[in-house]
Amino acid sequence: MRVEINTALPTRITWGPAYQPAIQDMMMVIESFTKPQVDLSERVGFWDKIRLNFHSRIHVAWRGDGDMHLALKGTRDPYCVTGNGAGFLMCWRNDVKWNINADDDPKRFMTVDSGEYVLAIPDYSHQVREAARRTGEDDSLMSEDSYKSGASFKKVVMKLSGKVQWMTGLVFERAIQDGKRSFEFRPHYDIVLRAPHHVKPEDQPYDAFRGFRSQHIHLSIAVRAPVDRDWMADNIESSRSYNTVHCTPRFFTHFFAWWSLFGGAMALPIRQGSLWPGRERNSKKFGKHLSTIKYNLLLAPLFLSHIYKHKDAEDASDSGVSATGLKVRFDSFMLDLHQRREEFNTRDRGRKTKGKTSGIKLHAAQLDLAAADVRAVSASIRGTTTEAIKKGTMASLITSQHEDSADLSRFTIPTTT
Repeated sequence: MRVEINTALPTRITWGPAYQPAIQDMMMVIESFTKPQVDLSERVGFWDKIRLNFHSRIHVAWRGDGDMHLALKGTRDPYCVTGNGAGFLMCWRNDVKWNINADDDPKRFMTVDSGEYVLAIPDYSHQVREAARRTGEDDSLMSEDSYKSGASFKKVVMKLSGKVQWMTGLVFERAIQDGKRSFEFRPHYDIVLRAPHHVKPEDQPYDAFRGFRSQHIHLSIAVRAPVDRDWMADNIESSRSYNTVHCTPRFFTHFFAWWSLFGGAMALPIRQGSLWPGRERNSKKFGKHLSTIKYNLLLAPLFLSHIYKHKDAEDASDSGVSATGLKVRFDSFMLDLHQRREEFNTRDRGRKTKGKTSGIKLHAAQLDLAAADVRAVSASIRGTTTEAIKKGTMASLITSQHEDSADLSRFTIPTTT
């Protein structure tokens, strides 16, 4: 299936924990379109249902100047879209191509190719003001500028350019007896569901999905810029890409607040209780079956900066602001990070009982750098206020100076003797 999108406005996909109940309810409605399953086999996860029933290759391309946005909400409150609630925004630009199951390799399940990629903290303050202003107005009267202004960035964290590729892989594994595992599965066309009265006694215990059901999921996420570079070669030519990462203490605070969303339950149960009899409660959770996660980041070159904004003691009475940090350039940056699910002991202090649980923990990491150039950065901005820099507007930065402005029409060039 091929889809071409011709638009000058961004195509935005939004995800957040607040959307999970609506997504679950939508999936229940879709399942109600088909007749109830009479087979007595244990139900499978939605990922196995997709492998069983959906067989296609999807190619989506954006023509023209249309961008693709993936907005990740930062809090569970759907109405909080500023501060930590803004979350992050992934933006793909310039000839964006989204391919799903383009080939039969599960390690290349989904790829997004683009000429430019931006990871940023979005600024939805304009949308909040516009929503309050046009309450009761018809959306058809909105101008094109109203949509474009909603895509502004408050802080650009990462910017990659020059043949960028995002790749996601999904590899399934099934459990065998005696703790063994296997990557071999029965083909989907061998799965036949049966009514209870057609199950033979010798088939007990009966499971129509035996050999097809997966118990372990291995997820991989890779980012490469440029994608056509031979990363294993010894003599590599210089890359024409330009990749930057901008870190600040406020960014890390924002990131860890967003990352904490994945520490608890992602969704609450819906449509359960006496009002909805007959509902199946024990649905398979993707996170519970996730065994390993692999992150792969390949960038050449990479400009990395980490800047602290502060106010020196000698500048306490002045309106200046200082910044200190590091800036590093790498000819090649290769990061390979592995996480896996591990069991560990827990203890309930109230009941003084011990138990076991599992969680995804860091298992191994490898970092390969080439030609690092590290430099210290120190800057001072005089005649400005901290509030003006936070706002980041040109009008607010132009403030009154304590000293008389210099006359640029008259100057002298010092001579050396």
